[in-house]
Amino acid sequence: MFSRASKNILQNQSDEKLVRQYQKQPSQNILAELYRRYRHLVFGVSMKYLDNKADSEDLMMDIFEKLGSRLDGSTISNFKSWLYSLVRNEAISILRKTQRERIHEEEHEIWEKRQENFVEIEEFERLLYREHLENNLLIQALDQLKKEQRQCLELFFYKKLTYQDIQNVTGYTPKMIKSYLQNGKRNLRMHLKQLLVSE
Repeated sequence: MFSRASKNILQNQSDEKLVRQYQKQPSQNILAELYRRYRHLVFGVSMKYLDNKADSEDLMMDIFEKLGSRLDGSTISNFKSWLYSLVRNEAISILRKTQRERIHEEEHEIWEKRQENFVEIEEFERLLYREHLENNLLIQALDQLKKEQRQCLELFFYKKLTYQDIQNVTGYTPKMIKSYLQNGKRNLRMHLKQLLVSE
């Protein structure tokens, strides 16, 4: 059992002496003393870089869980500076990983939107360019649509504008644009079918 006298001895030793003792003979008591001295420093540095309490607490625990293996084989002349650099590097590594994940998510989201747009365009253009479909029938069918539906269809499929561009031009929200496109395509098919039957 760790006695009060032994605890006092550890508390009176310098950081560097504790590190050397640990490197000669690993002891959880030494790690516990280093944790007592520097948990606030580690948390503070973590917060400085991560700016998130939960993430900083996680990093603090991770640092002290791995501290023993990090001390092995390291030449440390100033433990406090060494620990500061360790925490800073780990925090930067987390930030870089988070940034990579965020970029990957954004790229995936853009890819999905492009795929969705491609499918919509491909499906719609198959409808518009069937060999037996005359342009005047298409114009007649478009004329029967509501103004908003026709406007969104023309901007999206003919002018190849994105949802954001259409929003800038019309003032419609993305939800409204999607609705006008979906309903416009459905109604256009219906009007074209009626026109083709009456031909």
